[in-house]
Amino acid sequence: MKINKKRINNIEKYLLGIKDGVNINILYQIGKNDDKVIKCGFSETQDLGEEILPEVCGPVTRFNAYGRFDILKDEEREKRTIERPYHIIDWHGNDHYGYAHDERECYKRKFIEPPGIELRIIEKECKKCITVKPIVKVLENYELIKHQINLFLELFEECEILEENEELFDKVEVKKLNWKILPKGEYPWKKIQPHVRTIIDRMPPNIQHIVEENIKEISSYNPEFVAIGEGGFNGYLIYGFKDKDFVILESNELGNATYILDNDWEQISKLTKAQILNSNLEKDRYIHTSKWKEKISSLFN
Repeated sequence: MKINKKRINNIEKYLLGIKDGVNINILYQIGKNDDKVIKCGFSETQDLGEEILPEVCGPVTRFNAYGRFDILKDEEREKRTIERPYHIIDWHGNDHYGYAHDERECYKRKFIEPPGIELRIIEKECKKCITVKPIVKVLENYELIKHQINLFLELFEECEILEENEELFDKVEVKKLNWKILPKGEYPWKKIQPHVRTIIDRMPPNIQHIVEENIKEISSYNPEFVAIGEGGFNGYLIYGFKDKDFVILESNELGNATYILDNDWEQISKLTKAQILNSNLEKDRYIHTSKWKEKISSLFN
C-alpha cells in the first residue's frame, strides 16, 4: 500500500490484508536528484548500505532523535531546577555569558525514550530505496509502526507498506553516517573551529557564545581525534584523548550535558543515540553549571 499524506493517526486501516505475525517493511523509492534524501542526512552519492539517524525537521523526527516529556498534570507539582542561558553586560561594557539555574514548582514529567529509528539505503528490483528494519505485525508493535510511517511521511511525504523479509534489509554492507570523523591529529580550538562553526551557528543566538566557550574548553586539552554528529546526532561532538580511558561526548542542546564514556570509540560509533546513553558506557555526566570547567579539568589532573 502506498501512502501520500503528511501524517496518519489510525494505523489499523493501513495494515488491512496483512496477516498477523508477518514481517512488514516501510519503503521509500529514491527519485532522480532527490533533495529530500540528502536533507535527511544521506550522502550525495547515496551509496547502498548508508545508514543514518535522520536529521530533525519536524516533531516526528525530533521525537525520534531526542524523545519527549509527557506532562503529568494530574499529579502534584514538584520542585525542579531549570537551566537557562544568561548574557550580562557589566559597568565596563564587558560581556558575561553562562547558565543560570532557577528552582521552580513544575508539573511532573515522564520521559518517553526516543525510538531512534535509523534509515538505510537498499536496492529493490534494481532501484535504490530507503527503508528500516522489518517489523512484525502484532498489536503491541502498532505504535512503533505508526511512528515509522509518520517518520517517512515527515521526511519524504510518501512511503509504501510491504510484506517483506529480512534478506532485503541485511544483504547490503552497512556504512554508518552518524559521525564525521576528522583526520587524526591534535585539535586545539583554532583547528577545530572551522569544523564546528555550523553547529554553533544553528544554535539559538543567546547560547551560541556559551557553546563556543564549551568547545574551546574541551579543545584546550588537545583531543587526539574529534567526531562530529551528523543527521539526528547534529549538535553532538565526541573528543578522543590519547592514553585516557574515556572519551567526552558533548551535547550542545540546551538542557543536555557532557557525558564521559568508555574509551571504545569503534563500538560507540556503531550504536544508536539511545544505546550510547543507556548501555552503561556512561562513566559520569556533567551538567553545564559554574562547576563544569572545574570538573572537566579534573579529568586531566
